[in-house]
Amino acid sequence: MNTKILVLFTLILISCNNDSVYKNKYSKLLGIDSSAKVEIVEINDEFGGFGEGFSIEVYNLDKASVDKFLSKDNKDLPDNHNGWNKYGWDTVALDTSYDFVLAITFNRGTKNSTLSNKLETIKQKLSTEGCYYAFYYYPGLENVRKVKFFILDSLNTRFYAIESFI
Repeated sequence: MNTKILVLFTLILISCNNDSVYKNKYSKLLGIDSSAKVEIVEINDEFGGFGEGFSIEVYNLDKASVDKFLSKDNKDLPDNHNGWNKYGWDTVALDTSYDFVLAITFNRGTKNSTLSNKLETIKQKLSTEGCYYAFYYYPGLENVRKVKFFILDSLNTRFYAIESFI
């Protein structure tokens, strides 16, 4: 009996790890070849029932990786072959047709004021010099339900990844 409880407890601990999703994917998303180590600054998430919720991951990148991205002529986000649409890397204000994408990403109805403040701080990066953003959305603009939003702050060498599902 004690062995079964120990095995069950171990399985629960293994399934509850707080590993990052984008730690090893940032270079592909930026379209660069880099095996440099990244520093995880923070990972936050909040999930409700029925698949709703969001997560925020923040990384410090090495300057060489950021410089590789900045020197690229074609700063495109790779295709996501699972039916997701994309908006490639950009620095200009978003067209109003993407307002719902921004609302899903940054205007979460969370009761956690710390996470709300972090989302607002990250959102302000969109109008900051040297910041690039890109995102995937699903299924389409007429009915966005899922967003994967990325921001590269090239001046501070920070990479932000936000997933939001409603």
